Amino acid sequence: MPGVGVITIVAHAAMPDGSPDDRLLAQALSARGVETRLCVWNDPDVDWAKSPLTVVRSTWDYHRHPKAWFDWLDRVAGMTRLINPAGVLRWNSRKSYLLALAEMGASAHGARRFAVPAIHEADAHAAALLEQGGLLVQPYQASVETERERSIVLIDGVFSHAFVKPAFMTGLGDADELERIEIDAAQLAFARYAFAQAPGDPVYARVDILPTPDGLRLMELEMIEPQLAFQLCPPALDSFVEAIMSRLS
Repeated sequence: MPGVGVITIVAHAAMPDGSPDDRLLAQALSARGVETRLCVWNDPDVDWAKSPLTVVRSTWDYHRHPKAWFDWLDRVAGMTRLINPAGVLRWNSRKSYLLALAEMGASAHGARRFAVPAIHEADAHAAALLEQGGLLVQPYQASVETERERSIVLIDGVFSHAFVKPAFMTGLGDADELERIEIDAAQLAFARYAFAQAPGDPVYARVDILPTPDGLRLMELEMIEPQLAFQLCPPALDSFVEAIMSRLS
């Protein structure tokens, strides 16, 4: 698309060519005539001002470098338009946002389950996490092993698709480990409510919820670097591209 400039998709150093979602996004934007590039968020050689719009996607190590991450947000937000916006990313970076959302949820980084007899081991694990930043201690939800989390993808607040993955799966996993599912009206309303609590104007999110005997629980509202499983729902990729293109004008 003439005159648009290059759109940057942001990844992390361990995966500089981006995640499968990132590569599908780059291909879809290129098919629309938009030049794209994949860059590592903390690469000092990147000229962020080159892009009118920068899509933060797979910055999966940001939590290990909190000061550098917040410094990067402050600096880059003045050079390019971020998706999601910088204010949303700052808010979502600290898992204390979950306490503001009626004490519903947790981040997966460093998550471990400890029984009461292992309290000393739990203390040591908590101390290690505190050296990196904050942590949140939650009661274990046994239904994660039976019901599984529902990952609900919203783009501009509109429902796109939902999927489940095996309990305690780490990393991307294989495509055949993810399963697209239907959700009911109550689960969708719950996800939309969580999305609406974010400050500013978020473009996309994955809302992870868990049915429990005591009702729905929010496990995470992920607005920084969620896997979106575009391979399960190609129309979701089209919707995401449309949301990006609408912000180029």
